[in-house]
Amino acid sequence: MYIEYCIYNKYIEDYSKELDKIFVAIEEGILNIAVPINFFNSFKNFLPKEVSVSVPIDYPCGLSGTKSKCHLVLNAAKSGAKAIDYTPNHYFLKSGFTELAKEIKSCMKICENYGMDFRLFLNYQNTKEVTSMVKLYTNLGVDTFFPTLGYHHDDFVDNIIISKIIEYQASTKLIFNGYLWRQEQLKEVIKAKIYGIRLYNTTLWCNNDIGQDKQSMDK
Repeated sequence: MYIEYCIYNKYIEDYSKELDKIFVAIEEGILNIAVPINFFNSFKNFLPKEVSVSVPIDYPCGLSGTKSKCHLVLNAAKSGAKAIDYTPNHYFLKSGFTELAKEIKSCMKICENYGMDFRLFLNYQNTKEVTSMVKLYTNLGVDTFFPTLGYHHDDFVDNIIISKIIEYQASTKLIFNGYLWRQEQLKEVIKAKIYGIRLYNTTLWCNNDIGQDKQSMDK
């Protein structure tokens, strides 16, 4: 199971403390980190080679133009990021898919040229259409999604349910994006066998009593 530690969806008061948490997560075996691009640039030279870093693109609203987004993707690539987390333009989602498809293809082309992964934030407010939207995205080549309703990570139960529905109906990869604050909840996500989990704090993973569950996630 894919495990990731993310810090870019909150206000960061002390970056030195956040950096300490990142390295604690790495020591505990979490080798996938999601951080703001400027913060990444400040410490990337100290990261072990096996660590993969993703950065957000136009998060959380996705309202920038295509040229701006492509520039952000290119900047992430040249900075050494291994993945981008792309936020679709809400206007394009409502007014027509053609322009959004062009934008996604442009960003994905840059990712392809630099060997980066392209992941997409999936708004599932309209659950009747979400599977159809995922299939449209997968036809463009997108294969990894974060289910979300907006800026904050989502309800624990809702995110499990929508992740399992989409994985089953669209045969794609979903990274759990719900709000976890107890180890019992983390265990439930593990049991659900979703492709991946995005964590927003290190205490759930570090110094925990998951034991065998932790080992099984590496298999």
